[in-house]
Amino acid sequence: MASKIQKGQIRRGGAKIPEPNIIQLSLVCFSFKYLDLDHEKFHLPDTKEKASYLATLFDRLKHISSMTFAEFRTAGKALRSHAIQWETTSEPYGYLRLPAQMQECQPWQFSLSREELGRIHGFLLSDIFYVIWVDHGHQLYPKFNQ
Repeated sequence: MASKIQKGQIRRGGAKIPEPNIIQLSLVCFSFKYLDLDHEKFHLPDTKEKASYLATLFDRLKHISSMTFAEFRTAGKALRSHAIQWETTSEPYGYLRLPAQMQECQPWQFSLSREELGRIHGFLLSDIFYVIWVDHGHQLYPKFNQ
């Protein structure tokens, strides 16, 4: 007769499945695995301000990486961090250059700092934010850029 497994116990040879709220408590990590700097609209600025732009970008990434996933998702106006609704953007089909499986992940964005520095677009998977586009010119939401 098989023995009954108690809540919280690990069966030999198996692993404990993490609770969903554990992800919310872990710190945000960034991945650049799918970064697309060749997109015609979403890339680093090609100006003499590129060095200061990159400094601001890395400063923001450093700040966010000290936040829990829950803090990042609910930061509101401080980061202008929110999900992307593709149908309201200039890219209604989303991240077409990603593998199909990754296109199903929740698209997300956050602000670099001031309005004129644009947004970073990517997707969330577990406790990782995958950076896809650098939108220094607010090209994803052009109606708001007028």
